[in-house]
Amino acid sequence: MQGASPGEGAWARGGLSTTLPALLDGDSDRRFRAFAHDLFALSASVEEILRRHANFVKLKYDISLSAPAITVLTAASRMDPDRPLVTQDLARYLRVTRSAVSMAMNELVRAGMVRKRASEHDQRVKYFELTDLAWETLEKTNTEKRVVNDTWFRGLSRDDFEDLTRLVRLLVDNAEGALTTYTQMELSLEQEIRRRPTDTAHSA
Repeated sequence: MQGASPGEGAWARGGLSTTLPALLDGDSDRRFRAFAHDLFALSASVEEILRRHANFVKLKYDISLSAPAITVLTAASRMDPDRPLVTQDLARYLRVTRSAVSMAMNELVRAGMVRKRASEHDQRVKYFELTDLAWETLEKTNTEKRVVNDTWFRGLSRDDFEDLTRLVRLLVDNAEGALTTYTQMELSLEQEIRRRPTDTAHSA
């Protein structure tokens, strides 16, 4: 008997992974699943690109920074220079937690890339400032980053780029809602589990 090849039947087994009409072709979610797998692959590639960039910077310039630290450093260089630099603003800009930014900032402080000072009005508030070494590092390492980015995004027209930025922003915003949905489902499940009667073993 000839083995079945992956087709509509294979994709349909297990039920649909979405019910949104815009994501379905009739009663098939095949294209949506393929799109989701592409997103997973892209996410893994992004992480690997960032890791390889950090490794390249270490090899070429003898600058040891983690990929998250380089990401935060780059983001910090794009922030409003007329506003004090704080972790909260960076976390909001990068869509990550404040603790993640704080860890990266501490690494940058140890590397001499960032200076930290306390607010004159509240000693609990810490302000950060990029050093000359940080700006020199960014200027040097951006050369390789430009080459990689030009390769990565080649083929996109201006209209493509406008559409892509809008759609990615939509997905990022919706992802936060998806995580909230999981949180709500987990809390509901925990409450249901607590309400379940405890099984008691009885001896004959």
